[in-house]
Amino acid sequence: MTKAQSQNKTKSKPKTLTESKSASRLLQPSPDGKRRCFGSKVGQEFYGEYHDTEWGVPVHDDRLLFEMLILEGAQAGLSWETILKKRKGYRKA
Repeated sequence: MTKAQSQNKTKSKPKTLTESKSASRLLQPSPDGKRRCFGSKVGQEFYGEYHDTEWGVPVHDDRLLFEMLILEGAQAGLSWETILKKRKGYRKA
């Protein structure tokens, strides 16, 4: 490796989604002022709540894992938004 190549291999911190200029175009401002990749439209407040509190968060609780398994199975051919709207009904069942 040449000296120039080693200088170009400096370690840099990866950008987060909000720091990336190209990705920031994907983030939509929401009525509550937060920028999300989904769940920012008016009438989708429940979807924004899901985005902020559940999406991408590791789950270790057996009941919640089972709930997510059932919801994922029910999703076949439907949007995740539709399934989240029916979530309370699944919990009652």
